[in-house]
Amino acid sequence: MFNLEIPGYGKLEIKNLILDYNGTIAKDGKLLDGLKEMIIELDSLVDIYVLTADTYGSVEKEMAGLPVNIQIIKGENELVEKRDFVRELGSQETMGIGNGYNDQLMFKEVKISIAVLGNEACATILFNIANLIVKDIFDALELILNPTRLRASLRG
Repeated sequence: MFNLEIPGYGKLEIKNLILDYNGTIAKDGKLLDGLKEMIIELDSLVDIYVLTADTYGSVEKEMAGLPVNIQIIKGENELVEKRDFVRELGSQETMGIGNGYNDQLMFKEVKISIAVLGNEACATILFNIANLIVKDIFDALELILNPTRLRASLRG
């Protein structure tokens, strides 16, 4: 579990990390170079879930051997499915990172949400919902690995 006290914001007790796949940790269905090591390092802090519609059909292959739980969204309403998945995990102990339009209800539900601009764009609606916006997934994950940065960004 990842614990952090943030002045003016409150206490964070994050057990779960949800990562959107395409556009967030992958480009064109391929996991971004350099992320495997960070994911392995994060495994000691949080339970990691990759939540995706698996547009390219590559998530299983790309995530093979990594300490993640893959949840493939197959329904008609991805927004609701992502939100419901967060509710099942426990909203108040979950952090979500994503870039897509289908992440908006998830962002409203999680304790901390981080929008990633990345190299596949970011849905503008997330700019008004996310707790934080970062340029790429590496910056987002470093906020967890270096919690003083997270504290500095969220303190009230």
